Amino acid sequence: TPPRTLREVHRLPDKPRRMYIQALEKEYNGLWNRGMFRLVRRSSLPSGTVVFPTTTVFKMKFFQDGTMDLAKARVCLRGDLMIPGRDFGDVRSPTTQNESVKLMLADCPVSKKVACTFDIKQAFTYGKVDPLRPVYCEQFPGTDKILDEDTGEELVQKLMFRLYGDPAAPKAFHAEMHRAFMDYEYKGSNFCQSRADPCVYVMRCDDDSVLASCIFVDDSCNTFKLDTGAHDAYKDRK
Repeated sequence: TPPRTLREVHRLPDKPRRMYIQALEKEYNGLWNRGMFRLVRRSSLPSGTVVFPTTTVFKMKFFQDGTMDLAKARVCLRGDLMIPGRDFGDVRSPTTQNESVKLMLADCPVSKKVACTFDIKQAFTYGKVDPLRPVYCEQFPGTDKILDEDTGEELVQKLMFRLYGDPAAPKAFHAEMHRAFMDYEYKGSNFCQSRADPCVYVMRCDDDSVLASCIFVDDSCNTFKLDTGAHDAYKDRK
């Protein structure tokens, strides 16, 4: 059973404790370096503004022989405390249909294509926060708290992007992915969104090769012929 809190992590034996702490540091550094938030005074917030707590989800991956492989840590917003209409709007977000993935893969042996997948790291944190519904949270647990230089009060974080746990994060991430696909250009070629599946995008390159890409939550599946314009576009985009 993975630990549920940072306090439980510190009670673990040396090796898993170090693995979890390193994973948490990687998570924190990734969020910090991406400009996930800016620090503001709690006293400067409008009356009644809710400052949400965060929690950390830990997970350990194991090899087949049962030995520890990789520790993962994810900082999550307490979305269970958020109220629809006040803290977020519509949360409906599309995801790739199973039939689309099967069709792409079935076409590979027929058209002599290859399929490549990759994971989008910290995917949901690329979705932007609605400026009309700003989200504030406490500073992350286990970090040295940053105080205001003048008042000495503990600052709070105004999120610029969504955190995992935010009910609006999947929809915001899809909006950013759609924008990234539609804005991408490779040697005069652009992606077109499928009318049958809004999570499938297709690019026809100047040599008539085709790059097909679909997004399933935070994973991407791509098909193309090797040593073609589509292959080059895939490498450039990735």
